[in-house]
Amino acid sequence: MRFTTRAPSAALVLCVAVVVTACGGGGDDAPPPTTGAWTGTTSSNRELTALLLSDGSTYFFYSGAGTPAVLGGAIQGAGTFTGLDFASTDALDFSIDGGGITGGSIAAAVARGPVFAGTFSGTRSAFTFQTAYDTNFNALPSLQELAGSFPGQAGFALGIRAATFVVTGAGAVSSNINGCAITGTATPRRDGNVYDLSIAFGAARVPCRACNSPASPTCGRTAAS
Repeated sequence: MRFTTRAPSAALVLCVAVVVTACGGGGDDAPPPTTGAWTGTTSSNRELTALLLSDGSTYFFYSGAGTPAVLGGAIQGAGTFTGLDFASTDALDFSIDGGGITGGSIAAAVARGPVFAGTFSGTRSAFTFQTAYDTNFNALPSLQELAGSFPGQAGFALGIRAATFVVTGAGAVSSNINGCAITGTATPRRDGNVYDLSIAFGAARVPCRACNSPASPTCGRTAAS
């Protein structure tokens, strides 16, 4: 499951701004990067994309178990490196395949390859992961390149819905799922081929019924992708 700006099959997780600084490869003696995008698999038979940002923001996107084309959820937290060892103690696992939102921690390390591997330990589930550096992250972000129509999936507490998201050359994002209007703005970051994404849900309709509560006539979440 790959999350790149041009992949029309990429699933969009509506919780994550999602993603990173690139340290390029270099010679054999160059240290492995500690920021960037990484893709691979988990011990729970899921595909995984890991995004490590220059400000410490960390995002994992994972597929359903044994179903790489189906979105399973995302993990968000703040991480730090000690040398090449990585740790995040405040991770939240946003599962959309039945697990809800639970806490956890990440312990991992980068190594030559470059690879990023370790363990996620959550209150609901735990898995090990092995990922390789994705050089697509090294490209400069461009709203003109991002613009287009992207069919994929959106995950809600009520389940996964098919969705098509439209992005304009000015960065405006829009979709409509079962009568629920979704709008937002994509803004290029400076630390890799990634964008900050703000999302707002419209008036309450399934599957956006949470937005109907008096405390939240509209709802939204900042994310990066």
